Amino acid sequence: MDALALFDAVPPLRAALPPNLAASLTHAAEFVELKPGQELLQVKLPPPRVAFLSYGFAAYSVGASSSLVDLLPAGRWLALPFCLNANGAPLSIFALSHASVTLLPRDELMRAAYASPRLALSLALAAADDARVVATHLAAFREKSAEGRCAYLLLDLAERVYANSSFECPLDQSALASFAGLSRGTFNRALRSLEVRQLLRCERNRYRLLDVDGLKRVE
Repeated sequence: MDALALFDAVPPLRAALPPNLAASLTHAAEFVELKPGQELLQVKLPPPRVAFLSYGFAAYSVGASSSLVDLLPAGRWLALPFCLNANGAPLSIFALSHASVTLLPRDELMRAAYASPRLALSLALAAADDARVVATHLAAFREKSAEGRCAYLLLDLAERVYANSSFECPLDQSALASFAGLSRGTFNRALRSLEVRQLLRCERNRYRLLDVDGLKRVE
């Protein structure tokens, strides 16, 4: 796989990458395949790297904050505003399905961006879109109760990632609680409350949403 192929599924990025930069980016790239439930911890060691998901679905966390995002085969940068920051926090990537991640040294990518204004603009737009996704996620959670956060998160997984009201999530409840902004104990109590209300059923890591409309009404 070369750097041009990395951007093939994202037309604006593909058009923005001059062919003469492909060789240097290909040489610098690291390609990682992840299995469902596998975590890729990108610690802040030189050189800082930028992550691009070229296939699959994943969740990521940056430092103490977390964000669940849907990452399509069409491609998406992971936490781009944080990764481009010279003082960025460590990035952890959790695969929700089989996934392929490409890691590029941040400085190498920035040099390419300086050499190509079109690439720089595409990266700026991608960073703005990533910030919008995170802001939307946090805004949806801010006013919700623990039960509401739990319901929102499971609906998000069911509708945008697994496309099924019955699914098995490879992330354990500690990870799900973190993405919901809750402690594991609070997340468990919220989950049990939703089960008592017969809105869902949970057995180990398998979830069955019994009343999708009812879950959407949980605040």
